[in-house]
Amino acid sequence: VLEAAESFFDFKVADIAMGSGHFLIAAVDRIEARFSGYLVNRPLPQIALELERIRSVALGALGELADTHPEIEDNSLLRRQIARRCIYGVDVNEVAVRPARLAIWIHTFVDARLWWSLIPISPLAAFPGFNWSPVPMESP
Repeated sequence: VLEAAESFFDFKVADIAMGSGHFLIAAVDRIEARFSGYLVNRPLPQIALELERIRSVALGALGELADTHPEIEDNSLLRRQIARRCIYGVDVNEVAVRPARLAIWIHTFVDARLWWSLIPISPLAAFPGFNWSPVPMESP
């Protein structure tokens, strides 16, 4: 179990033409889904402790706002760790790399509920005819 925990984040993905970062964002999501499934079937106490440590640091950084912040879920913390430790991207166009880094950061570090709160109008009001029900993803 200790060996599995020590090598848990050793999985690496590199995109040598990352462009806007969409491939890497999809990779983060797919890896997180697999890692989460693995942890459900085979809990690793060292990984749980690491996620709890990261959660504590994040809540501590929020200070007084921590009481009003939504719970930081394990899958969000896993995505953050995967982006930090497993995902690599390069591109010959440095201008493309900067927005790609931002996109990955937003996807892995900003809670979607908080992201929508930055928009001055409701997404439902902005697109009245749009079907907002989730689209099921294809299974891998």
